[in-house]
Amino acid sequence: MTSTFSPSNFREVINWYSKSYAFVRWGSFASRSFQILAGVRQGNILSPALFAVFIDSMICKLRAAGLDARIGKRYFGCLVNADDILLICHSVTVMQLARYLLREPELMDFSFNTVKSVALRIGPRYRHICAPLMLSGSQLAYVEQTKYLGVMLKSARSFKCMLDHVKVKFYRCFNAICMGQGMLVRN
Repeated sequence: MTSTFSPSNFREVINWYSKSYAFVRWGSFASRSFQILAGVRQGNILSPALFAVFIDSMICKLRAAGLDARIGKRYFGCLVNADDILLICHSVTVMQLARYLLREPELMDFSFNTVKSVALRIGPRYRHICAPLMLSGSQLAYVEQTKYLGVMLKSARSFKCMLDHVKVKFYRCFNAICMGQGMLVRN
């Protein structure tokens, strides 16, 4: 993605976002309005494009540094869907090097949500203890499994994903619909 903003467009976006205010409504109550000092407007059609411009520069740096995962000639080192980011590296050492390339968010007062960020190891040495991974000043937890875009990924010798939770949800919904229609009878 190439992102070239003209200076006038850039000034317009800054002007527009510097005048962002919001309030919280809860039932029939509403808070006082407050200025939004960070982030992009939720639900705005421009927000995904602005986030794409922001995240694209980081992806380009990772790709250019060769700290990536490739299948053939295709780059798969950083998968992004909306604000869900999956970094893929062939070793913890490479992941630590990639972290230094991701200094740009800190310079722009952006931080990753380290509560939702985890490390998952796949490969022959997936059970071995390895060096801690740091992100935005916090140590990432190594986990046995994690969910990415609704798919449960599992730490193992080779790539594995589990779909059992999806099947359970399907049958739960299916049974609820059938019981509501009188198609199933409880014993």
